[in-house]
Amino acid sequence: MKKFIYMLVFIVSSLFANETRFILDVKANADNSVTITGGQKIPGAMIRFESLKTGEILFKQRFSQSSQMNVAIPNEPYQVVLVTGPDEKLVKNGVLLSDKSDIQTVEIKADIMDKISKTQTEKSEWNNLNITLYSLAFLLIFLTMYFSSRSSKKILEMVKQNSGE
Repeated sequence: MKKFIYMLVFIVSSLFANETRFILDVKANADNSVTITGGQKIPGAMIRFESLKTGEILFKQRFSQSSQMNVAIPNEPYQVVLVTGPDEKLVKNGVLLSDKSDIQTVEIKADIMDKISKTQTEKSEWNNLNITLYSLAFLLIFLTMYFSSRSSKKILEMVKQNSGE
């Protein structure tokens, strides 16, 4: 039984081992630049600055090994997009220049809204939690049937022994 429990713990932990959550941190610097940091080591992930006025890409570069970069702040409202995979994007509002602090909110036109990126993560009906729960349910049903069958056989043997005496 101990081996079974150890094996179950190993399987459940391995299911959650590959699940990653990416973090995007955007901080303003005194020299009118921003420091962009990926929360984990994600070399090769793409960083884009997208204009909130025109929807165009203002800046595009891949992370280096350090997963951190300094970029000059654009002269217009923008958003920072971290693309970690084909179906995974994180989006954060960009930091405005210090002399443009009077712009608090930016109204984005409907046609621009279709052009700019939106936060997106891969949606799957069979994520790790669902697989784990269904596996545990199947396992419990199987164990219930096994022990029930074993107990029924013992009871039938006892009835046969008692009726034979």
